[in-house]
Amino acid sequence: GMTSEQRERIFEPFFTTKTLGNGSGLGLSISKQIVAQHGGTLTFTSKPQGGTSFTVRLPAIVDLKRRVLVVDDEPGIIRAVSREIRSGGFDMLGCPDYATALDEFDRHDDLLAVVSDFRLGTGPDGLELLTEARRRRPTCARVLLSGSIPADVAMHAVLVGLARKIVGKHWHPGEILGIMRELTVALAV
Repeated sequence: GMTSEQRERIFEPFFTTKTLGNGSGLGLSISKQIVAQHGGTLTFTSKPQGGTSFTVRLPAIVDLKRRVLVVDDEPGIIRAVSREIRSGGFDMLGCPDYATALDEFDRHDDLLAVVSDFRLGTGPDGLELLTEARRRRPTCARVLLSGSIPADVAMHAVLVGLARKIVGKHWHPGEILGIMRELTVALAV
């Protein structure tokens, strides 16, 4: 347990109960700040001769956006992406073209991301779709899926914030699901 003086100062920066050279006294201070930045609390109970216990309480994450709009003119690609992201608990809407994708985009304000092929058959391409998605809802993440996008076009799409990620059509198992999980965490913080 701690003394009353130690209990009063426990979260002060550079306060430590350890011997010189065995602790900076920053751990609990920094921990409390991190927990507070996430809307939580860090508390403790201490009993003389009984030890000290710390409790971290963080708010539950609610209303996570877990729906993904996948746009590709190849039904097999939509099915493959669907299997992967649904295995992680995400919902998926599949669309074969630009016009259908924009209709679905406008109907669903709970989209985490739009994953679009670079080439969408006839009509506007995936870059035009992601550009329009960014214009209509800038907070919705955008991922470009392609096996044939020129490297300079891909780099430009990422640099200007048009696409958060570029994924090849021969992606590694779990790659797209990993990106969706990263996006979920990024939006929750």
